[in-house]
Amino acid sequence: LGSVIFVLLMIWFHTSSLYLALMGMLQIMLSFPLTYFIYYFIFQVKYVSQMHILSVFIIIGVGADDIFVFIDAWHQAEVVLGAVSVLERLSWTFRRASKAMLVTSITTACAFYITASSEIMPISTFGIFAGTLILVNYALVITMFPCNLMVWHRFWRIRPWRKCLKKQQEPEVASPQHSATCALSRSLEHDPVAGSDPDAKVTDGMCTCNDAALSVQYRPIERFFRGPWNTFMHKTRYVNMIFAAALLGVCIWLATKLEPLTDDEEWIPDSHPSQRSGNWMSDNFLISGTSSSYLRVDVSWGVLGLDRSDADKYDPRDIGEVIWDEEFSLLSAANQQAVLDACNELASNGDLVVEREGAVQCWVQDYDFYVNNLKPGTPGFVDFDSEDALANDIETFLQYNNTEGSQPYVRYLDSEQVGIETLEDGSKQLRFFFFRFLTSHRNSLPYERMYPVIEKWDAEVSRLNAKNPAGVNNALSSGGDVWPFLITQNTLVDNSFLGMGLAIMIAFVALIFSTLNVVTSILSTICVGGIVVSVLGCIYLYGWELGIIETVAAVIIVGFSVDYVVHLGNAYVESSHEHRFDRTRDALTDMGVSVLYGAITTAGAGAFLFGPVLLFFPKFGALLMTTIAFSFLWSMVLFVSALHICGPNGNFGNLRPAASRLWNKITKSCCGCCACCGSRSGDTKDISADGTDTRNEDSVDGTEV
Repeated sequence: LGSVIFVLLMIWFHTSSLYLALMGMLQIMLSFPLTYFIYYFIFQVKYVSQMHILSVFIIIGVGADDIFVFIDAWHQAEVVLGAVSVLERLSWTFRRASKAMLVTSITTACAFYITASSEIMPISTFGIFAGTLILVNYALVITMFPCNLMVWHRFWRIRPWRKCLKKQQEPEVASPQHSATCALSRSLEHDPVAGSDPDAKVTDGMCTCNDAALSVQYRPIERFFRGPWNTFMHKTRYVNMIFAAALLGVCIWLATKLEPLTDDEEWIPDSHPSQRSGNWMSDNFLISGTSSSYLRVDVSWGVLGLDRSDADKYDPRDIGEVIWDEEFSLLSAANQQAVLDACNELASNGDLVVEREGAVQCWVQDYDFYVNNLKPGTPGFVDFDSEDALANDIETFLQYNNTEGSQPYVRYLDSEQVGIETLEDGSKQLRFFFFRFLTSHRNSLPYERMYPVIEKWDAEVSRLNAKNPAGVNNALSSGGDVWPFLITQNTLVDNSFLGMGLAIMIAFVALIFSTLNVVTSILSTICVGGIVVSVLGCIYLYGWELGIIETVAAVIIVGFSVDYVVHLGNAYVESSHEHRFDRTRDALTDMGVSVLYGAITTAGAGAFLFGPVLLFFPKFGALLMTTIAFSFLWSMVLFVSALHICGPNGNFGNLRPAASRLWNKITKSCCGCCACCGSRSGDTKDISADGTDTRNEDSVDGTEV
C-alpha cells in the first residue's frame, strides 16, 4: 500500500494532475485482472503463489515509467511542433512514445518469459504471469492513457495543482506568422544540413527563434538535461569511461567470487526471538524437541520412480503415476534376511546414521523378533507359497496385541512404512516398504554441504543392491522434500546466470530491430551487461551468498536492467542531427526526465519492502534499489559518455539501407509470386503498362462472359 501511494504521489507531482495520477494508477491496477484472465483461461495455468504478489512492485515501476514517457512526449510535442492541432500533437506523441515503450516492454517481458522455461514450476509460472503483465500494461497505456490525457487537456489542463493558488489564464495562441517562423526555426534545428549551425536565427519581430530561444520552451528539468548535464558529460567523457572500465573490471571480479550457500538459509533475522530460540535449540540439543530439523532418509523397496509424462506440471498435487517394481518379492527367506542385513548395515554406519535411540525405524527388525519369539510355529524366516500368504502374515505381525493389550507394531501401518494392497479378487499383496533413518545433518544445509551426503547414501544403497538377490535389489534412497529442494536450489543458481545472459542477448536483438544501428546496439548491450555485473558484485559486497532469496530476486530484477539504456539508445538514433553531441543532447532532452522519474518511483516503491520481517522482502528491496541505482548510473552517465566518444555520426552503423533493400526484395518476390499465381487464375485481369485492362472479353448484350 505504501508503494502504491508513493508512486501515485510521484505521478501526481510529475503530471501536475490528480486526475491523470488516479487514472494512471487505475490503469496499472487493471493490468492484474486482465493478466489473470489470460493466465488462467488462455494459458490454462492455475497455479498462483506468494511470488506472484511481487509482480505488484514490478508493474507499478514499469507502468509509472510508461506514463512518464508518454506525458513527457506530450509536453515536448508542443516544443517540437509548435502551434498545431491537438490531434496532430497527440499523433506525434503517440508515435514516439508508443515505440519507446514497445521496445522496453518487449525486452522486459522477454526477460521474464525466459524464466518460463525454468524447470522449477513456481519460477516458470511467475515468468509467464510477469511477462504477460508487462504486455497487458503496455496495451492499456497506449489505449487508456491517451483518452484520459485528452479529457485532462480538455477540462483541467489550465489548473495544475502546483499553481492552484494562482488563477490561470488560457494560454495565448500564436499568430500564423509567428507559428510559421518558429516552425521554420525548428525545422532548421532538426534538419541535419540546414540546422548544422546552432547559432542560426530566424527573427520575425516578435521572437528570436534559435536554439537558446527554443530551449526556454522546455521545462526546467528538460533544459537541465539538454544543457548543463549534456555539457558536463561531454567534458568528463573520458574520465567517465575510465571509471566505467574500472567499475566493470572490479564487479566482474567480485561476481566470480559468488558461491552457493555454505550455511543454513535464513528466512528471518538472527535478532528475531523465534530465530534466536531455534538457533539455541539446534546448538544445544541434537534431536530433542527439534527432530524435524534433521534429515531423515528413507530406503524403499518395490517402487522404481514416478511417471510424470501425463501429469499437469502446473498442479503441485499431480505428482504423476507410480512406477512399481514388478520383480519385487519377499517370498523367500533369503530375501527377507537380505533386507534385514541391509537395515543392520545402514544402521551401523556412523557416517550415515546418528547413534541414538529411535534413530532407526526398520519394521523387519521387529518382524525378525516376532517370528523368532512371538509367532507360534517354526521360528525364523520362512518361504511363502503366495503373495497373499506373505501379506497376511505381515499384517498379522503389524496388528499383534501384546499381553498389555497394546499394538507395538501398528505404528508401521500408521506411518505407511509397509504398503499392503488388496487386489480385485480379494487377495492381498505386499506392494512396497521402506526403512527410515535419522541423520546428524540439518534439513536446511545448503547444496554444497548436503550433496556429498546424498552421494554417500546413493553409493551405499547401490552397493547393497549389487549384493542382494533378485527381488530386493532395486532399493532407492530418498531424503523426502529435502533432496528435491537441494536440486531446486542448484537449478536456481544455474537459471539465474542463464536468465541474465539471455536477457542481455534479447536486449541486443531488440535494439538491433528498433534502432537499426549496430554501434548503438553494441554500446547499449555493453551497458546492460555492466548493470547486471554491477548488481552481482554488490551481492558479494553485501556479504550474501547465492541462496534461494538471492537467485529468485535476481531473476525478477533482471528485467529492470534494460529499460533506461534502451530508452536513451532509441532516442539517440531517432535524432535528426548528424553530430554525436547534438544527438546525445536530443536523447537526454527526450528521455532524461522519464528515466529520472522512473528511477525515483521504482526505487521509492522498493524502499517500502524493508518493513517486513521475512528476509526475502528486504533483500528483494535492496536488490531492486541497487539495480535502479546502477541502471541510472550506467545509462545517464556512462552510456551518455560512451555516446559522446564513439556514438555513431550520421549514418555510420545504420542498417536501414540494407533493411530497405532486403524488404524491397521480399516484397518484389511476393508480388512476383502473386502475379505468377494470378496469371494462372481464370478470373485474373491482364493489366497493361498504362493500367488498362487488356484481357480479351466476349460479351453478349454488354454482359461479360
